[in-house]
Amino acid sequence: NPPSSSSTSSSSSLVQSGSFSLTKCVSVVPLAGQGLFLKGKATSGTVLTMYPGTIYLPGDPQTIPSFRNSYFLRLSNGSSIDGRYEGVSRMTYRSSAQRNKVTSGVDPCDVSWLEYSKPPPILPLHPHLFVH
Repeated sequence: NPPSSSSTSSSSSLVQSGSFSLTKCVSVVPLAGQGLFLKGKATSGTVLTMYPGTIYLPGDPQTIPSFRNSYFLRLSNGSSIDGRYEGVSRMTYRSSAQRNKVTSGVDPCDVSWLEYSKPPPILPLHPHLFVH
């Protein structure tokens, strides 16, 4: 459950549907920063949001893209996702997307999220741009 609205001054609804919304709040976990919290109900298996970015598997070199990058998400399985939309992160994602398009002949991913300016617009499935 998210912290109550009285426990945080930074809370905003990012995604809304008929039965739930995702809200950005300060986490109750010490030193965790902000997080997304579900308000309402969603059935098991419902896609709540997406986190686009370059995926790094365990063992992949990640030092440069993760340095001072608050959009770098480390997963419990040892993988990481770099969701930053500027700098080295942007170049790496765009380069990988272009390489995969050349080899497969189709657009393998959406690169539109790389075109945001500061602050990026609110997009229903990309709240990661606001919670980092």
